[in-house]
Amino acid sequence: MLRLSALLSIALAAAPVLATAQVTGIDVRPSAERVDVVVRASEPLTFQSWARSAPPVLVVDLLETAAEPRMIPQSALHGAASLTGIEVSRHDARGVALSRLSLSLSKNVDSSVRSFIIYVR
Repeated sequence: MLRLSALLSIALAAAPVLATAQVTGIDVRPSAERVDVVVRASEPLTFQSWARSAPPVLVVDLLETAAEPRMIPQSALHGAASLTGIEVSRHDARGVALSRLSLSLSKNVDSSVRSFIIYVR
């Protein structure tokens, strides 16, 4: 029996500034082997990630980061079959901004969350 798995990557691209990080965009880039979800921000981000299996969700917490709460429906995900939606939410607590990306998955998949910085001048 053939077992299919997808790799879901979050690449965090940022430009340096001296203020609290602001999420400036989220792009979904599906390919044959994986789906890249690229989060653009005003400065480098600190993040934590975890997954839940039922229902399958990959959660990425962006620490000390502000993002506008919104839902990105499956129709806006450019044919990324392993994703059913992305929810962006705010969870500010104890004076610390935290933005959360909840990536709803169509099934449990292998995932990798990584960061890289692209400096834009």
